[in-house]
Amino acid sequence: MNYRAVCWWALLFFAFGNVEAQELTRKQDHVDWRFSSVEQSGSQWKLVFTAVIDRGWHLYSQNTPEGGPMPVTFKFSKDESYRLSGKVKESGLLKKGYDDVFMTDVLWYEETVIFSQVVKVGSRCTVKGEVDYSVCSEEMCIPGVVRFSLDVGR
Repeated sequence: MNYRAVCWWALLFFAFGNVEAQELTRKQDHVDWRFSSVEQSGSQWKLVFTAVIDRGWHLYSQNTPEGGPMPVTFKFSKDESYRLSGKVKESGLLKKGYDDVFMTDVLWYEETVIFSQVVKVGSRCTVKGEVDYSVCSEEMCIPGVVRFSLDVGR
């Protein structure tokens, strides 16, 4: 293995190996996440996850094809007090293009993207989980994990 390859693998190990051990801050990951919940009806609530992305950076869509870059994924903690209704939806100015590195079409958002998930609840509860994502520029990608906790119900 040549020197460049060793450096590349070392960089990947240090960049991706410690993701769970650290909470990335805005200055490190270039995304400001905002979480809220909105009542739809007495038992239905919409969870809203807004990502505000720094200029020159982008997030890959959760609908990015297999074999492509790391998409945004949502993980909800299991809890009997609520039930997910449908899948997480995303809205924003979706961009699509061929990526030479992954040799496939990729889907991404710049500036802002809003994700939403409807939940059905019986009474007041807290929905917890995390968002896994990778924010990228033309030069690099930084993986990130952000946890959320949203109160819903009456």
